[in-house]
Amino acid sequence: MSEPFFTIITASLQRKSLIECCKSVNRQSFISWEHVVALDCPPEEIRQPLLDRLQHPQRQFFCCGQRFNNFGNTPRHMAWEKATGIWQIILDDDNFFKDDRILETVAKTLEDAGNPDWSVFPIFRYNQLFFNDPPGLCQSDTANIVVKREIGRWPDGPEYTMDGIWIEALKVSHPNYKTFPRHRPIISMPYSSEGK
Repeated sequence: MSEPFFTIITASLQRKSLIECCKSVNRQSFISWEHVVALDCPPEEIRQPLLDRLQHPQRQFFCCGQRFNNFGNTPRHMAWEKATGIWQIILDDDNFFKDDRILETVAKTLEDAGNPDWSVFPIFRYNQLFFNDPPGLCQSDTANIVVKREIGRWPDGPEYTMDGIWIEALKVSHPNYKTFPRHRPIISMPYSSEGK
């Protein structure tokens, strides 16, 4: 089997919102994807009935082995190691794709732009449009960066790494990037609890 075009990386606390997150992935018109869900918990805390509801041939769940206190950094980092897609998109378990054609439109946008190493897209958060370049409009949460797998995984560390921090680091290490502030928002974040 050839590598998927996208890997969608989800760090999950096994919240009820994971159902909506996974359904938004399942509904995508663009079918070349895999969904890697990293469960931020020890094995004895796995909620198997929830995961059974969300099974899909292109989705894999794995347990991180313990609970981390960095709001998803380590699970994203670990999920990146399992990813096989050309492009990576972060989609936390309290977020979902804005519509059923997002992967299709992002793939076309990247191709039309000459396949940059990474890109920044708008997001929809608390009923507002946010675009995180320059950083500051939405320094927390994740999801507006689409990056090639070989460019570099989500930064690991004891503190939560916000999109703005990652964007600034990527600008230095990989200056071949594009921003698409006029693209329709790719991800909706109605439940996000952090923000500036």
